[in-house]
Amino acid sequence: MVVERVSKHMSLEAYLEFEAISHVRHEYLRGDVDAMAGSSIAHNTIIGNIQAHLLPQARQQGCGIYTENIKLKINDDIIYYPDLMIYCPKADPKLSISEKPCLIIEVLSPATKRKDNLEKALLYCQIESLESYLLIDSQDMDIYGYYRQRDGWQKRYFSVDDVIEIPCLNTHLNHATIYQDVFA
Repeated sequence: MVVERVSKHMSLEAYLEFEAISHVRHEYLRGDVDAMAGSSIAHNTIIGNIQAHLLPQARQQGCGIYTENIKLKINDDIIYYPDLMIYCPKADPKLSISEKPCLIIEVLSPATKRKDNLEKALLYCQIESLESYLLIDSQDMDIYGYYRQRDGWQKRYFSVDDVIEIPCLNTHLNHATIYQDVFA
């Protein structure tokens, strides 16, 4: 959730210096620096469920799963904090910025839904290593994703009974796993 604009004209270098000492996470978009608010219990539970389910497959394949506190550098003008990313092979553990995920997941809230659906979808789909981008709603059980195909990107909506493919781990998720302990 974006809560405050810090500066309209901050360079990437200034942003990285500022972010290294900040107690609040900020995303960087062409010089604009936006502070990120905390997440809900539902949001946190969804990310935890996904990470717990995918971690054994990731480890088995030499991949890494990174959550909300790892920066994703799309280019020199854009840095985001995706909710979850998978890297195959694992990223260097000394780094705080990553660049080549095979999967990105964003958990939607009313405040972030539009940005995640439009702006981030367009930018994430420019990442050459990315195979899929999933959007998971924290308010209801809506899940959809973008999957790289030979001729471009395919957007798919997943009903409650659908299997949600995770191509880079050769595995899948389902609604029950993702939303466990979120909805009564």
